[in-house]
Amino acid sequence: KIKIGFSIDEDLRVIRAVREAIGDEMRLMIDANHGYTVTEAIRLGKAAADYDIDWFEEPVVPEQLSAYREVRAGQPIPVAGGETWHTRYGIWPAIESRAVDILQPDLCGCGGFSEMAKIASLATLHGVRIVPHVWGTGVHLAAALQFMAAMTPDPVRVNPIEPIMEFDRTENPFRQAVLKTPIETVNGVVAIPDAPGLGIEIDRGALSEFKVSQG
Repeated sequence: KIKIGFSIDEDLRVIRAVREAIGDEMRLMIDANHGYTVTEAIRLGKAAADYDIDWFEEPVVPEQLSAYREVRAGQPIPVAGGETWHTRYGIWPAIESRAVDILQPDLCGCGGFSEMAKIASLATLHGVRIVPHVWGTGVHLAAALQFMAAMTPDPVRVNPIEPIMEFDRTENPFRQAVLKTPIETVNGVVAIPDAPGLGIEIDRGALSEFKVSQG
């Protein structure tokens, strides 16, 4: 996935360059971090469609569901969003109105396991795909992985859609330091921890290194 939302011309140059660099077999997503107006997002989506984009994430301001619907209707790339939406009550309007094709709730931001399960059920009932978002420590990542392990394929078929999540890969020592056995990706695949609970053990010593004193 690459970040866009700078300008249409610049973003198209980057999208084109990345697609040429990675070839036709690798999946490519774009994320504007709500950097476009509706008109700009539609223009960008139409122009970028030839580069086989999996999804167009947060094209416009998250609070403007009508704008999401306009972008979804006005260009061919599937629209994704939801990392800043909270609880099933906050997310339901986006599902009901089909503001997005792909919903990206954050387990620790939307209300935890129980709330995430309710959100996933609502999304499934309305044909909206779930791609969990993760931004935080290894604990957050482990929790999201366990949730994904319990998700059923949607739709159910012989060759189901491969489960996928979005999680931050920028430099962050704290993310992995809190785990005694860090969770690693191998060729883009993350193994689900299989120890009890979330499958992880907290490194208490490492936590003390990041302690912030008050007073």
